[in-house]
Amino acid sequence: FTPASTGQVSIEPPMLSFPISLVKASQTDVITLVNASQGPVAYTMMLKSVQNNDLILATEPPLSVDIPTGLLPARSRKSIRLTFQPQFAGDFEMLLVCKLNNAHNLVYDSECLVKGRASYPTVCIRDARMVNGDCRPGCDSSQLWQQFSLTELNEALTQPPTVDVQEEKFKFRFIPQPVAAGTQ
Repeated sequence: FTPASTGQVSIEPPMLSFPISLVKASQTDVITLVNASQGPVAYTMMLKSVQNNDLILATEPPLSVDIPTGLLPARSRKSIRLTFQPQFAGDFEMLLVCKLNNAHNLVYDSECLVKGRASYPTVCIRDARMVNGDCRPGCDSSQLWQQFSLTELNEALTQPPTVDVQEEKFKFRFIPQPVAAGTQ
């Protein structure tokens, strides 16, 4: 038998939004391909950038499909798992395109808008205190804040991490205390 070159194939849902994700973490969701035609249909799942019309096979991050090509029997439904795994921070918007295969070329049939967002975890220091009140007279939170350069550290923590191994290190200034004194 020969797969049909045309058919009525749709993607359910027509739009899919992934919740915010950490960079390089993965999330999965499921779409359903529906073949309403009388014959089997060979399909290929492609990604189309919303910014341009480039088409790529949906097998690599940020969005990959577990079964990018296949045969969809007549009057059937097929669940397909999507994996969103962003490699950098940002907003993502792609069209997942189901193209029908025929002997001559690929023909558009159905699209699903897929959205996602990725970011790095956020860390912020809001307070500095001595444990158990082990503080010499005159030592308060503002002095600790200054001693540990916490304003500069917070500024650095708001920046995206870099791949450079030689990232800036913060030098904490410790004031030595006599032996048997409380911890700093």
